[in-house]
Amino acid sequence: RQMSIAMENRKLFDDVMASRDELARANNALSESNQMLSALHAVAAAASQSMDTSRVLNRAVEKITEIFSFEATRIHLYDGQTRLITRRVSFEKKPERFTASNSFKSGDGIIGKVFESGERLIFEDVEADPLYRQFTRTSISSEFKNRFFAVFPIRSRLQILGTLTCVGRAPRKLTGSETQLLESLPHQLAVA
Repeated sequence: RQMSIAMENRKLFDDVMASRDELARANNALSESNQMLSALHAVAAAASQSMDTSRVLNRAVEKITEIFSFEATRIHLYDGQTRLITRRVSFEKKPERFTASNSFKSGDGIIGKVFESGERLIFEDVEADPLYRQFTRTSISSEFKNRFFAVFPIRSRLQILGTLTCVGRAPRKLTGSETQLLESLPHQLAVA
């Protein structure tokens, strides 16, 4: 009888632990969803509160940097007069760790390639990714010991307007929901 009680207690314990783990996974998924909704709301709110594009973009990059804990977030927009993709706004936690690489030609460097192709480029670790070395024109990220580098196109219905660049100090693998969010945010920026 004691063995039977012990086995039943063990089964109950295992069931409680499994339920706890399932609850923790559900809680993490809910937290990620809240993060996504918060970011989308922040960008949409910034867009609706002001007609000043610079103000909207500044607020958006600040919020993106904060939510994802990036070292820097930048937005480059295409300038039809100069035919360059020019840095319009940026937010860096430590500005001294970044250079003022302001303009790119379409197809030039990673930002120019994303602008030209309309396809995102994500480098989880610039030190270990040979594609990064092939595409970069300056190697600035690795020079300043930034390891994560991602660029997303800002696209309207008819054209690509620019790029959203995210930089991190440590290597990073974005989750599926983070990637989805970072692809949704440039759409909100394009609307703005």
